[in-house]
Amino acid sequence: MIGKKLFYLIVPFLMASCSSLSTPVKNESKFLNFITLGVSKEQVIDKYGNPLNIGVSENTEILYYSEKLPDFIVITEFTFENNKLKEKKVSKIENSYQSDFRKIYNLLDDIQKK
Repeated sequence: MIGKKLFYLIVPFLMASCSSLSTPVKNESKFLNFITLGVSKEQVIDKYGNPLNIGVSENTEILYYSEKLPDFIVITEFTFENNKLKEKKVSKIENSYQSDFRKIYNLLDDIQKK
């Protein structure tokens, strides 16, 4: 049974590695060159769309944006105080293969339970 699980875990990675050779992919964050502090929250949302999540405290609001690059998932935070951008930073970088591995493993685990 473990050999079968291992087979189902390895095959998608092999297939994905072959397909990435033929398809050009973006390899840098769309937020890389965004350094304009003082812009409003509405301007950021107009440019990048709705955020993945929003954190709110008394005078501070944080917009969280997620983007999947070829090998990583990047979470970027935009921190606003009184509706003006005070800080932009990358809060998390995760290897996307780890995320894909977890999804496949959980799927196989669910199949095994049925």
